[in-house]
Amino acid sequence: SDRNEVTEATNPKYQYDLSYKKSFANNKDRSLTASFVGSYFGKDQSSEYKNIAIFGDFKDLLQRTTNDYSQANYSFQTDYVHPFSKISELESGVKYEINDISNDYELLDQSNNAWVSNPDFTNVFHYDQRVLAAYTTYAYELQKFGLKVGLRVENTNLSTFLQTTNVDNNINYNNVFPSVHSSYKISDELSLQMGYSKRIHRPRMWDLNPFTSISDNLNRRTGNPELQPEFTDVVELSAIQIWGAATLSASLYHSKTKDVVTRVISVQDSLTITKPYNLGTSNNTGLELNASVDPLKWWSIALDGNWVSFSRTGTLESNDFDFSNTSWSSQLTNKFKFPFDIEAEIRVDYQSKVEGVQGISDDRIYADFGVKKKFMKGRAVVNFSVRDVFKSRKYINISDQDTFYRYNERLRGAQQAVLGFSYGFGKGDAMEFSGHKMF
Repeated sequence: SDRNEVTEATNPKYQYDLSYKKSFANNKDRSLTASFVGSYFGKDQSSEYKNIAIFGDFKDLLQRTTNDYSQANYSFQTDYVHPFSKISELESGVKYEINDISNDYELLDQSNNAWVSNPDFTNVFHYDQRVLAAYTTYAYELQKFGLKVGLRVENTNLSTFLQTTNVDNNINYNNVFPSVHSSYKISDELSLQMGYSKRIHRPRMWDLNPFTSISDNLNRRTGNPELQPEFTDVVELSAIQIWGAATLSASLYHSKTKDVVTRVISVQDSLTITKPYNLGTSNNTGLELNASVDPLKWWSIALDGNWVSFSRTGTLESNDFDFSNTSWSSQLTNKFKFPFDIEAEIRVDYQSKVEGVQGISDDRIYADFGVKKKFMKGRAVVNFSVRDVFKSRKYINISDQDTFYRYNERLRGAQQAVLGFSYGFGKGDAMEFSGHKMF
């Protein structure tokens, strides 16, 4: 069968922020800041799908969908910095974040020349997350040695509600996140750093929404409202070496993540369903290298590489998902400065083949390009960028299991060209819009 989709959408969005800073006459490094940031993103979308049989036992299928989506984010934050002396400083703060999301989705099937609502794929989903965090850090720095100790306490209140089926889920949890970082300066060109931190990664709205989309009638993704957050402990040792216009940094790290969110594939009558689960523990040990050099005043090169050895343990419904492997990735960035305030950038990314829970993701390489021109002493900027210049950003996943074989190839974020212009009024600076951060 051949499936064709035509989608029209309007996407209103805006952001606003308000900030306040108080300085103290007796100490210029002492400060009190407060800020408020709000944003809104909406989506009023309609789609039409035509599924036409080519051969085999298929029936032609016509479908329509409407999607009314809204997302409002608010952040309130206060920070206070109090230096005790030139070598020690205390910083503390409070932050409150609100994320309100609503998604109203309806599917209509054509039957007997009439459009009929399909209750199996029609729903209203609400997502409301509120996070209150308080932190404090103490920094102590001598000429060669530095130490920074921190503690963050968070309360997360998350509620989801699937209005169509009247199913709600509420989660409330408290967490403590300590961190310790130290540095030692061997010379002006060489320094060492070591640190430990505990982190959290919360499930996103689409990971929690139990509803599935019908964009692809052979492959569907559904959320899991019972997902718990991931918790990661990270230990890192790094070194930075400077040689004139060249810099090299190396980091050796180990991380352990509990309740890893993993997308598990199942096949039911040729329909592939992907659903996330909290699945076991992950241990990663890796080496990250970052090098930069300026061969000429108008040319700079940056090379980033990462190698990691990982192992996973976990079971789901008596199925064993243990495995281990290695992977590596790299990124090469060239930046150029030309006369008349013209700058250009070329970036090439590579990701090696990597094993997952149920299969293998093939290696991929792709390139991005951008150029910008400044006018009026930087108050105005014109940007032009091309994403995936050679249309090579292919994602190939192969799952060879006992009960099914699945090959999936797709272009993620098809080749895209963006032309943007921005101008800064008053004391505002012009924004450098790339067009790549699209919802």
